Amino acid sequence: MGNRKYSVGLPLFLIYIAILLLAFNVGVKAAPQSFLPVVLTQPDGTEIQCFASGDEFLNYYHDADENLIIKNPDTGYYTYVKITENTPVSNNVIVSGKGENGKNNQIETNYAKIEDLRGITRDSADYRLKSNAPSPAVLTETTVFAGNINNIVIFIRFSDEAEFINADNFNKMNNVFNNGVSQTVHKLDTGNALQYNSSVKGYLSAISNHVINLSSSFYPSNINNIAVSVKADNPRSYYLEWSLNNPNGYISDTQSYEREQQLIAEILKKARTSIPAGFNIDSNNDGLADSVTFVISGQSEGWSGILWPHQWSLYYEDVYINNKRVYDFSFIMYDSIINNYGTYIGTICHETLHVFGFPDLYDYSDQKNIPVGRYDVMANQTQIPMHPTVYTKNRWGLINNETSWVMGQVSDAAYSGAYNICDSTGSSGYVAIRIPRAITGNGKDIYIEYRRDVNKTGDKYSLVNYRTAFYENIAYYIGMPKEGLLIYAADDSKEGNYNNEYWGYGYAVEVLRTTDIKTQPLAITENVSFTYNNKSFLITDIMRNADGTVTFNLEFDGLDPLFVPVVEIEGVPETIAVRTPVELSGAVKPVLATKRTIVWSVKDPGTTGATLNGNILYADAAGNVTVTARIIGGQADGSDFVRDFVITVRSAVISGRVACYNPLIEPIITITNGDDIYTAICEPPAESSLLREFTITGVPDGIYDMVIAKTGHLGVTIKGIVVSGSDIDLTQHGNASISLIELPAGDVNSDGCIDLQDVILLTSSNTFSRSYETAINRTADINGDRCFDLQDLIIITSLKNYNKNNIVIIY
Repeated sequence: MGNRKYSVGLPLFLIYIAILLLAFNVGVKAAPQSFLPVVLTQPDGTEIQCFASGDEFLNYYHDADENLIIKNPDTGYYTYVKITENTPVSNNVIVSGKGENGKNNQIETNYAKIEDLRGITRDSADYRLKSNAPSPAVLTETTVFAGNINNIVIFIRFSDEAEFINADNFNKMNNVFNNGVSQTVHKLDTGNALQYNSSVKGYLSAISNHVINLSSSFYPSNINNIAVSVKADNPRSYYLEWSLNNPNGYISDTQSYEREQQLIAEILKKARTSIPAGFNIDSNNDGLADSVTFVISGQSEGWSGILWPHQWSLYYEDVYINNKRVYDFSFIMYDSIINNYGTYIGTICHETLHVFGFPDLYDYSDQKNIPVGRYDVMANQTQIPMHPTVYTKNRWGLINNETSWVMGQVSDAAYSGAYNICDSTGSSGYVAIRIPRAITGNGKDIYIEYRRDVNKTGDKYSLVNYRTAFYENIAYYIGMPKEGLLIYAADDSKEGNYNNEYWGYGYAVEVLRTTDIKTQPLAITENVSFTYNNKSFLITDIMRNADGTVTFNLEFDGLDPLFVPVVEIEGVPETIAVRTPVELSGAVKPVLATKRTIVWSVKDPGTTGATLNGNILYADAAGNVTVTARIIGGQADGSDFVRDFVITVRSAVISGRVACYNPLIEPIITITNGDDIYTAICEPPAESSLLREFTITGVPDGIYDMVIAKTGHLGVTIKGIVVSGSDIDLTQHGNASISLIELPAGDVNSDGCIDLQDVILLTSSNTFSRSYETAINRTADINGDRCFDLQDLIIITSLKNYNKNNIVIIY
């Protein structure tokens, strides 16, 4: 978003340009823009052709030579800038608009360059990232996206503006989002004009290995299915900063936040009635709309403007579409997408990836210090957006907790030797080499990936590429840097690159350089050497192969070639079943690690009673057990490699209901699996109830038979109950005979059937009509009333019980 102003405690310069972007946890994120053409109008009606550049921390107007342009708040005229006490203020030289690209031919000196002003303090960034704004109160947002995703696009115009969307403009925007735009882009390195066809949909499909299918739908629309804009209640001036000739503008950061939040809530309420009730806008079922894009009329506004492309979150008010809360959204200016230099797909892609959870990879505080440059769309978006790095896609482009958008695999390089990798942007083999942090020694991995240029021919390209120039003519932006190997350091503990290295935070991704030259790519012929954390690495004999892969030799200088340290142990079981012996094992990484023998021990048994016999783990009860894996001498310095793993010991509870007569006699319920027998606990019956509730706890995984028996009743056996860690509630079973287990009553002689013999025993002179104390066979008291009478005979001879045998049910 546009830069914000502090109200207290900072120098005047920071009051003017350091942004108070948010008063909440989820921050505004914007793409760095460069040389966006804008038209400014002076109070006397003169139009100024100039440019807007910047990001959410600092955006500004300037001419073709980057002389800064600012509005004089006292006169309302756009003037050039002078620096007073580190503050950009008007020098009262009015910009006339005469001369090429708005340059004033009367200005002979550059009054101010942006590099003289750039600088975001640690305090300002800390406030931006750690402020206490609300996030969804009940919902927890997930950043896992895959499959079909529906993006809602809504056009916005202001109350003093006419409709700016017609059939032609709508078709352009539909092509931008869905169908593709064909445009000519000049390659920076060769000057050759190349044709590209790109769209937001196509870009996300390409970078996600076709996992993401993003379809954009436009609401509302007219009877010809052409989208129309939603008219805001306030004029455009309401969303611009106050000045003498704009008394309607906002006068504080808080007011600007509120006005934007109110605008988004207002527009959503007006547009949502046009969105079909069954339209799925929550593909990952997290309760939040996946993606909403607002396209605002007109051009980007510099110097603190709300109207700057960005991603934000609607925290001001809960607004729902189809019972899904709209939270994350992207905010795009129409003229920032379609302008005289071509269609800018990259801006939307950058902001959409923010919505999907990708962080910024450029440095907020210092535009001269460019950690990634044009090798990742989250670092520098271009007219045709480039692929993110393999690391970026693996970390933030998640399909689930185990797989990502990357088609290929990453191979660990823990030894010197020859390596072969594919084009990292769309191949299924090894797409990157990772030098693990155990070798680099500072908590960061080094990645080597290959960016292929399909327009080149030849068989040998040994280029370690980086392109760091930020202020280049927009006509030379290209989607993919030159062909070659991209080498960068990656730090899993960092959430992005917005925390400047200068402040001690460090970068999540940083391209390694072999020279101080930052504005040109580095071309080398045979090899490249680089030092990282006082360790030397050498890449030689880089060869592009006929199959499109690249082969190179990688040498580690100063490391014992006979010793490969352990980096990680993977594949340790996360769950085991109670009372089930499990052999602990794990995959030692890398596969060529010198020491590979794992010694296991129980660090904390918790409530499980876990014990180890060698590497056989056994636990008596459910809970969590912490085990330690130790590889003696597994580290390069001769120390042990040690990792703790928490293993969940699971067991199941089986519960159900038994219907039987004579509540005075308790049923016996057991489950068996070979020699293992588990007995149920039955709840006391309710008064005069024939139902008994039962539970069997602590059941390990396995296949069981359940036997239900009760004196004077037939038995019921349920065979084949499969236990696999989850509780089983038999009352929810679809088979009525299982959901309510009925024990037929009247088996007086306990021979497994109810027949005439049982009737004879009941009606014999030794039982029938005798007292309970003197009767010979008390099993004839079927209903438990301590009497042997006609009621018991009726129960025995009923259709439900008579002529029945013990029952077997297949689960």
